[in-house]
Amino acid sequence: LASFAARHGRSGESTRVLARAAEGVPELELALPALLAQASRPVVSSATDALAEAFLAAAASFRLGDQGETSLLLLRLALDLRPGLTTARLLAADVLESRRHPEEARRLLDGIGAEDALTPMVRLRRAALMQREGDTEGAVAELDALSRECPNSTLPLEQKAELLQSAGHSAEATSVLDQAIARLPTQPQASAWALFYARAVARDQDH
Repeated sequence: LASFAARHGRSGESTRVLARAAEGVPELELALPALLAQASRPVVSSATDALAEAFLAAAASFRLGDQGETSLLLLRLALDLRPGLTTARLLAADVLESRRHPEEARRLLDGIGAEDALTPMVRLRRAALMQREGDTEGAVAELDALSRECPNSTLPLEQKAELLQSAGHSAEATSVLDQAIARLPTQPQASAWALFYARAVARDQDH
């Protein structure tokens, strides 16, 4: 919808569509600038692309229905047709992680190029997989780099704080959450209460 609106000269509508999508998927906010810049490009340019998108849509439906095996089969079909379909790679990695195959999930994410508009989302997911595999140092490094590159977003810092807290480093988690809260606008959205709550919990655990 965003692409259709942009290609028909309705850039304002395109921006609103993407902003609404980001409300449901907070990580998407990191990719919004790149997505807006690419919005005028057609999403589907061939029958093969259209079929891959259809497989992706069906896979998402089965994923919601908790039918991971069927979803994964459809996603593999989509990627056979269109290996560069990043959304299919992200969904497949999510399915694989839920089925306790983090190594396979990470390999799928590693196949996504740095120039992709969704790369910031990919890096958040990759950091989570690193943590799950026990590579805490690598996960922290990835989140620190992403935090520097996205100075207006709290998401990399939030994920880093969760990582530190789960590792028993409550004081460090509190400091990171202080940094995240400092990034909030003067009048933050109602959802920002979660950051203040997380900081209060981290402070309590540190005492």
